[in-house]
Amino acid sequence: QKEGRIEIAKTSEGASQEKETRKNKRLGIGSWRDSMHESTTQMKHASHQVALKAEGQGSSQQRLEQVDSIQQERDIRHKMVD
Repeated sequence: QKEGRIEIAKTSEGASQEKETRKNKRLGIGSWRDSMHESTTQMKHASHQVALKAEGQGSSQQRLEQVDSIQQERDIRHKMVD
């Protein structure tokens, strides 16, 4: 049976964080789990930033296309009036 204990650890920002540590030191669960969580979080953040940038560029491109189509409609109407 695994027994655990709660210990307070300081994070890099200086805030307190509760972290469960296992008495079974062979596995070293805490060390690799924390690094995996951190890298996963960083990857999600980076992916989200890329998605936001792509979305922003796409919407500006759509606006340009909208302006272009509106201008074409005006040109066509103007030619009809002439």
